[in-house]
Amino acid sequence: MITGLDLVEWQLRIAAGERLPIAQKDLRVSGHAIEARVYAEDPNRDFLPAAGRIAHLALPAESGHVRVETVCGPATRSRLLRPHDRQAHRPG
Repeated sequence: MITGLDLVEWQLRIAAGERLPIAQKDLRVSGHAIEARVYAEDPNRDFLPAAGRIAHLALPAESGHVRVETVCGPATRSRLLRPHDRQAHRPG
């Protein structure tokens, strides 16, 4: 958290019609945040998910300044898709 604030919570509150608790100019940012995702998709099948293998992956060591989160598997896909998208992505 480079702001020290839970911005995801704020997004949910705004979606529920609440107002932001502070203005943009009052945010203090310290550090950086990077998110990377790796997907296995088949461009010959309209980029449908495909089997793939990661041959090498080197993650940084976690510390007080570095947090690493990894998630993979079919359960992840079902959580990331909106409910109306799930039917289109079901196998078979």
